[in-house]
Parts: sequence; C-alpha cells; structure tokens
Amino acid sequence: TTSDSIDEGLPSGTLVGSLAVINTNTPFSYSLVESGSYPDNASFDLTGGSSSNLMMAEPIDYETKSSYTIRVLAAETGGGSLLLTNTFTIAVNQDEKQYFIIHGAPNQTSLQNTEFPPMDPGSRRQVAFAPLLLPLVTSVGDLQNAVNACLDSAERSGYPVFFHVDDWNHPPIAPDQNPSSLEYQNDPEMVEWTAFPAEGEEHGPLLVRRWLNWGSWQVLGPSPNFESPTFRELMRERLADGIAKPIAERVEKWKQEGRYYLFAGIDVGWETGYYTMDHSAPGMEPGENNINTGYAALHARGHDAASVAQVAIANGITEREAHKLLMVDVKRDYTAFLTRAVHEGGISTNRIYTHYPSCGFGPQHADYEALKNDGRHSPIEATINDYSRTGFTGYTTGNQQGIAELLAEHGRSKFGIVELNFFPDLLQEGYAY
Repeated sequence: TTSDSIDEGLPSGTLVGSLAVINTNTPFSYSLVESGSYPDNASFDLTGGSSSNLMMAEPIDYETKSSYTIRVLAAETGGGSLLLTNTFTIAVNQDEKQYFIIHGAPNQTSLQNTEFPPMDPGSRRQVAFAPLLLPLVTSVGDLQNAVNACLDSAERSGYPVFFHVDDWNHPPIAPDQNPSSLEYQNDPEMVEWTAFPAEGEEHGPLLVRRWLNWGSWQVLGPSPNFESPTFRELMRERLADGIAKPIAERVEKWKQEGRYYLFAGIDVGWETGYYTMDHSAPGMEPGENNINTGYAALHARGHDAASVAQVAIANGITEREAHKLLMVDVKRDYTAFLTRAVHEGGISTNRIYTHYPSCGFGPQHADYEALKNDGRHSPIEATINDYSRTGFTGYTTGNQQGIAELLAEHGRSKFGIVELNFFPDLLQEGYAY
C-alpha cells in the first residue's frame, strides 16, 4: 500500500506509505532485502509495528534522484513460513514553484513598509525578494557576508530569496573605496578596449567609463574583457566561493528541514553584453559617443580589423554587424563559464538562470529592429547552455509566447522572466518577475 510517488522538498523521516499483504489476515513483518542489487534500499527505513511503515531516510530532492526502486520481503509471523517479495518504484514529483520576484533585499525595496502575510510553504506560488550582488567589485568575504545575511532573512521571514548577480555593471570605483577593483579597471588584459591595437601597440585604448540609461543617465565603470583568463579566474573565485558556496551549504540544511522552497534561484549576468553607444548623453566628454567595445575579447580570439572585415565580406554584412556576430560567440561562452562556476559551487542547474534582453531574440519581438545593434542583445542561442535555464528580461511590448516556442525548438521547456519591464503610456517602470 505504498504510494507510487512522493513530493520533492520533504525532509528525512517523511512517511512514504504502509506495507501490507492484502487478502489475508495472516500477520507479516517486513524488511528491505537484496540491497546489493537494490542500492536505493539505503534511502529508506522501516519502522512501526511489524516494521510496516516505509519512511524516507534522507531528504527528497528531485535534482539528486528522480525515482527510487526498492526490494521488500514480507515474512509470515506467528509460526508461519510464507515468504513474499515485491519490488516498488517510487517516483519523485518535482516541485516547480512559481516565484514572483521583488527586486531588492527586504529593507531595500519600495515595499519595505508593506505588511505581507505569512507565506504558505505549500503554495505553488511564492513571493521572493531579490538582492543584487556585484562580484566584479566585491571581495569573496564581503560577498559571503551579503549572501548569508539574505539567507538569514529568508529563514526569519519565511519569504524565499532569489539572487541577481550583475557580471559587468557597477558604479565607478574611486581609489580609496576599493583598490583591488582598480587593478581590474587599469589592467589592459582584464578591461575592454575601444579599438583594436594600433600597429606596434600591445593593446587598444582602454575603456575608462560608460553610460547607461536606466530611466535616467548613469555613469558606470568600464566593461571587463570576457576572454581574459585573469578576469575569469577572479570571477570564478567570487562566484563559486563568495556566492555559490554559502548558498549550497544553506540549501543542504533547508533540504533536511523540508524548506528548500526558500531558495528561489539565482540569475548570473545582467543583460550580459558589450558596450555600444551611438549618441551623446548629458555630461559626456567629447569623443565619448559612438564608442564600441568588444575589441579586447575579439583580439584574445585572434581577430583584428582585417579579419573582422573579411567576416563582413564573407557574410554580406557591415563590419559592425560582423563585429556583433563574432561577439555573440564570446557572450555565449562567457555565460556558460559563469553558470558553470555557480553550478560547480554546488547549485542545481534548475535554480540557475542566464539573463539576456529578450528583444534580441528575433524579429518576432516588437523592439527587435530598433534595438538589434545594441551590444547587449543576442539571439536566443546565446542564453542556452548545460548549466542553467534561460532567463531574460521581458517586456509588455514583447511576445513571451513566441519566446517559449523558440526555446521549445531547442528542447527547453523551462525558463525564467528574471526581469519584467512595463511601458504604460511610454513611462518605463522596471520590476523583476
């Protein structure tokens, strides 16, 4: 009479079902047998009278194991000699919750004074908070402290946490704020360039700062060179040790307690791209407009101005379009590197998301033609790798169903809208979802 399935997320000690031999009044006792051929036996205990209660001996986690097969012996008691054996397969039901994400830690959002009712752990729909982490300019120790503070908040409040990890946007860093970050900004190998090297030069001109319009113009620090081995090792350490490790340790505890739902996930990257600018912004220095980057990454892959021109001729496109075509592969590989670092730090792939703007996914999107040359925008293939689910910025002017169909063509049925922008009356307001 055991159940043929059990829900993910339940703790060790959960009752799976009760064992009984039907159509008889003869008493039986039960044991798990042939464990050499049925290693899943070790995941269960038999308790109660006649050892008839089949209990989980470990937390139930779909990512770890999606089904169990066990062998049970029923032995007649009270002087009888009848022996019966049976094999049971118990499936694990994956608990796919839907999370509505409010950007910011609980004390950082516009809703910090809002009274939320207690969250029902059994509800399929959950409200979660999403703090922002900046590994490019934050030490491993400071990242660990920030992550643990948010995990503690989730434990106290009962509201899940989702982590936004920004891989290339950050405010400019002054020398007295974070000297170690200046090493990245001033290193010709680690920072992006605004052109290929001139003849006789080892590197191109370094990007000093860049502009971004998030409702108003902001000055940001320079973009990193995604192909730099030194930069990648810096990011790998901070992602794996500073972010993924403390999350993985806490998740193991939550699994034991049946509270895995408190970890909503993590997106790695924030509209990952390279910098392009075709117009001036208030406060720009002369010559700062019409800046393109990606030259350091392409140079690391063996390209120069001549090879980009050859790609343009071969494909019948402009040199700028050829530059972007080559950078799509750079971004795809870089995103796979980021998500792999988080996964190898102990996070399940179905809790890891990429983050790209959906308006780059193709002509089915209303904003595609206007924005297709932006260095942040890439075809949907760039978002897909073996270590994560596709995550993207959604827009009310976009076609989310069309995106789902595109992903299905690549064998992907699960994705996350990790940021959602609304455009009521042309007034943009940003929310994460």
